[in-house]
Amino acid sequence: MLDEFAEAEENCKKDPRVIEVLAARGMTDLDLVCIEPWSTGHYGDDVDGRRLLRCLVHTRMEKDDDPYAHPAENLVVVYDQNSGEVVEVEDNGFVPVPKEKGNYFPRYVGEPRTDLKEIRITRPDGPSFTVEG
Repeated sequence: MLDEFAEAEENCKKDPRVIEVLAARGMTDLDLVCIEPWSTGHYGDDVDGRRLLRCLVHTRMEKDDDPYAHPAENLVVVYDQNSGEVVEVEDNGFVPVPKEKGNYFPRYVGEPRTDLKEIRITRPDGPSFTVEG
């Protein structure tokens, strides 16, 4: 649920272990940090009925930047959605966060092209194969 994702990000940013590992990577402005929770699938023995999330971390270089251009590689925050707590911070070694711009807003790359010609993809004779049920 979207509101749970926001809650996970907020709670992760309050955890001292997360703050410390982010600072070690030069991410001290938490307003620019994006913590994105993903389902863990099976994450070993989960006997306590926890709802674990694997949170990936990205950052922006500025407010409107694309965070996916700046991942914190080798860093995963394991978060329990039921308890609202960080279970573990998996820090598997520092990789410098890319500083290159990766933003596609027009103010960064210019206005979209207007000279593109139409493209049509057709299959007038139908599909090349059929799947039998």
